[in-house]
Formats: sequence, structure tokens, C-alpha cells
Amino acid sequence: MTPDKPKVLFLDDESSALRSLHRNLRRHFRDWELVFEQCPEDALRQLDTLSPWVVVSDKRMPRMDGIEFLGHVRQQCPLAVRILLSGETDTDKAVPAVGVAHLMLPKPFEMEGLIDALHAAQCLRELPIPLHLREQIGCIDSLPVLPAVYKALVSYLNQTDEPDSERIAEIITQDTAILSKILQLANSAFFGFATPATSAIDAVVRLGQGMIKNLVLCAGIFRQDSSNNTYEHEQLCRQAEHVAGIMRTLSQEMKLSRAEADHHYVLGMLHNVGGLISGETGNSERNAVISAYLLKLWGFDSDTVVAVLYQLHPENAHKIKPMTLRLHASTVINHAHQIGGDPLAADSGLNQSLLRDAGMLEQVEQYLQADTANQ
Repeated sequence: MTPDKPKVLFLDDESSALRSLHRNLRRHFRDWELVFEQCPEDALRQLDTLSPWVVVSDKRMPRMDGIEFLGHVRQQCPLAVRILLSGETDTDKAVPAVGVAHLMLPKPFEMEGLIDALHAAQCLRELPIPLHLREQIGCIDSLPVLPAVYKALVSYLNQTDEPDSERIAEIITQDTAILSKILQLANSAFFGFATPATSAIDAVVRLGQGMIKNLVLCAGIFRQDSSNNTYEHEQLCRQAEHVAGIMRTLSQEMKLSRAEADHHYVLGMLHNVGGLISGETGNSERNAVISAYLLKLWGFDSDTVVAVLYQLHPENAHKIKPMTLRLHASTVINHAHQIGGDPLAADSGLNQSLLRDAGMLEQVEQYLQADTANQ
């Protein structure tokens, strides 16, 4: 048995549920060590010797519920990804109760969802994050969770080959706060529509289903305020929107496709989502790590995660991708705007050498000239 072998600990007081998990998962994870326990005390004793990568617990159990159990896991084994299985249908109402969980899956659960979560945990383990930061993230009281309306939208899009725009609009309309934010973003100058979008269907038709899905995620995540500081929360939202706008404009200047420009906009919106946890509004290395961790936990692709992880120091990335450099330039420009500085100054933090080698520096300079002229 190798030290790096993935290990998962499952806790459920129902023996039939454990048998079902064992039967279905062993086909997909033959090289993993899967441990199943019915008793919370026995499961806790496993932590020291097993050092699991992932701990999956049912929520409703008679002797110790899953929330209390995962609270102990957080303290004893902070590196483990914690997953809670719950029959609670209203995820937003459950948010305060499941602060100890990284992910919450419905019960009865779909096996594909659990399999995806276990693979995401494996990818998290492979991120180049220092051990002390991993432990800090693991001990955090609560993490932003995927909004219920986002889950409903993703579920619908995955179930049909020809999604209906009216049905998508209907799903979005279930959460008026998220809908309001989407309309605000859809009507921002960065999208350049001549007339405003005034309804969910307008936004869906104009922006497309993929972009709407991502904006639902952004709006729902930023509605969650872990810092309990309204001013800092609003600052993070404004910074996210500003960086997203810079990312989209740079993408257009660099002749990227609409799909790529849209993806860059979403990347800008989520580049510093870790600030919702840390309460820090600035782009710190800790925020970048937490943000990258969250995006990988939520299933974003590796290029996006790496861009967020190395947004401050792209030179540290094993392989430097154009997306990473665009985010780096956008965050430096945003910071310079905040403090009234020059993004091209020697002390701005902008890696002009990398941008020049990638053929991007001239376009960044052109963006800054146009931005100055428009002020």
C-alpha cells in the first residue's frame, strides 16, 4: 500500500446504504482504499491511522449527526475534504448548518455526483498548495456553497440536449436576488447592448445559456457573506466586476472568440472569491490559494484554477498559459486603479517581461491608453 494511495472514509448508520456505496464505488475506484463505518465513534478512531483524503457522512444519525461528526473531522483531519449527505431539499436554508462541509450532496444521491466529488477531491490534493495553507483552509468554519438555483440549472442543462430558454429563465426567476444581479451584469457596458435587458428571458437570449449559468454561479456565491462585513463584501463585489470587465475587454482586444471572452469575464468575477472567507479585500497570496481551492472544489477546469492560483506571480506556474497572464494583467491594472498608481510602473507588480514574451504587452499598453483617454 503506497503512502499516496487515495483513502475515503464513509459514515452512515444504515448498513444498506453502505453496501450500496461499496458495490457501486469499488468499480470506479479500484486503486483507492474505501473504508465504511456505521458508528461515529469508530469512524473518528479511524482518522489518525487512515488519514483520509475524503470523509463522507450522512447527516441524520441517532447518536451523533453528520454535522457534529464532520466538526470533529475538521479539527482532527483538516486536510480531508468533507462531504455531507442530506435529505434537506432547500440548500440555502441549510447553509448555516453545514458550515463544516465542503460539499453537500442530496440524499438519496446520484452516484455520478458522488463520483465527481471524489475525483474533485483527488484534483485538490494535487494542487501545489503549501501544507500550512491547506490546513488553514480545512479548519475554516464555513465555505461558500453552490447556490440551489445554480444546481437546479445545471441539473436541467445536463438532462436535455436542447435546453429551452424559457425554462432556463423560469429557473433563474426562482431567486429574485440572483436574477436582479444577473440583469445588472447583463446590462453593464462590457457587454455593449444598445437596449437594456429587463427580464430573465432577455438575459438568456442575449448572453447564451453557458454564460447565464456562470453568472448565476457568480451572483449566488457573492450573495453569501462569510465576513459579516457589508463594506468589505461590497468592495469584493465591485473589484470582481471591475476585473471581469478588464478581462473581457482585453480578450476582445486580443481577438478572442465570444466564448473565450465570456469565460475570461467569469474568471475575473471569481478570481478573488476567497476574500469572502478571509475577509481580506486585497489580492493576497492566501486569497489566491483559497480562491483556486474553491474553484477546483466546484469543478472548474485546471487552466482556470491555475490562472487563479498564480494570478499574482505567473512566473511560478509550471506552464504559463495566456489565460494566466491575462488575469495577472487585469488584477494588477485593477489594483493600480484603486491606489491611483501606474500599472506600468516598475513597482506595480506587473510582469512585463512575461507579457512581452507572450506578445501581450503591446495590447495591454493599448488598453491602458484607451482607458486613460476615456476617463
